[in-house]
Amino acid sequence: MKVQVKLTSDSDWQEVDVVGFYDPSKHHTIRLDGDAKKIKYYQMKMQDGRVYDKEMGNWVFYKPEDKVVYVDKPPKKELPYENGSVKTLFIADGVMERLDDFISFMKDCHRVLAERGCMSFKVYLAPCQQAFADPEFKNYFTEQTFRYFLKGDRYGLFSGVTPTVRGHELEVTLRK
Repeated sequence: MKVQVKLTSDSDWQEVDVVGFYDPSKHHTIRLDGDAKKIKYYQMKMQDGRVYDKEMGNWVFYKPEDKVVYVDKPPKKELPYENGSVKTLFIADGVMERLDDFISFMKDCHRVLAERGCMSFKVYLAPCQQAFADPEFKNYFTEQTFRYFLKGDRYGLFSGVTPTVRGHELEVTLRK
């Protein structure tokens, strides 16, 4: 079966053949440049347009023309994207906890997101031990934290939030 993969967040899509049984959540053997080998990938796009994001551990759906951005470390300044140019923004694990200015970062994410765009991330849920164990963590989160960023609340940026608790982690999707 032919699929496309991005090996890193900033690489181009390349077509590959999947060898044997296909499960996008696992590492598997593909045929790349005629050779069968195991690879680690960032995202895999199926023939029907569905995209599996390895970092998020989830299926994401978007059109090829939509800009999808993965933030893998706390930015030192504004995100390098034009206003309203990003459809989907994925934030890597540990980034939100390490931000120097969490509120400014949230405002900047809102700035770069297109209308009806969304951002997704996972954070440790306070008061679990993992939320406080890493000495680099500067921010702590509860299920209520991101409601302050909804329209009609203190920061009034996003139209919707979906917080999902999974053990000691909080998975969050915010929609513009």
